[in-house]
Amino acid sequence: WVGGVYVAALVKAGHREEAAVALESLAHGVEKGDDRFEFNEWLHGQTGEPMGAHSQAWSAGMFLYASHAVGTGTTPGF
Repeated sequence: WVGGVYVAALVKAGHREEAAVALESLAHGVEKGDDRFEFNEWLHGQTGEPMGAHSQAWSAGMFLYASHAVGTGTTPGF
């Protein structure tokens, strides 16, 4: 979840290219779970390994928001 907030903050601050890199990194972490696109509760800060509970709607929702922010350059409601 917080990774998505970071991506959106970068977009809001005008750093869209850096945000795209951060989103790609976040996507790699999301893909590492037992199931593809597992959306775990959190990712380990050093290894990026998925940790905590999986299938977290708030993590998935923020990932989608971050993806929208990078794709459009906008951050609605942010």
